[in-house]
Amino acid sequence: MNYFLIETGIRPVGEVWATMMNVGEQDFPEDITNQALTLGKNIVAAVKNKIKTKKVEKQMQAFRKRMQSLVLYRKDEWHYEYKCWQEKK
Repeated sequence: MNYFLIETGIRPVGEVWATMMNVGEQDFPEDITNQALTLGKNIVAAVKNKIKTKKVEKQMQAFRKRMQSLVLYRKDEWHYEYKCWQEKK
């Protein structure tokens, strides 16, 4: 999931998960709730402080380069995308 998020421009901060099949609203495990609350605080801090990691930035830059090459290669067919890409330079 993080790979997809990074490829689409999202910087993951952490993760939390739970199996929901047999859990009712009142029975939700406290440890999972606490993990989710902590993750929420971490997300707010990451956005507020514009936190970036080298690994994520490297992957995002590689994706941008691939997209730039693709748009440049298809510039005759993808007029709008090419124009958009040129304006973002």
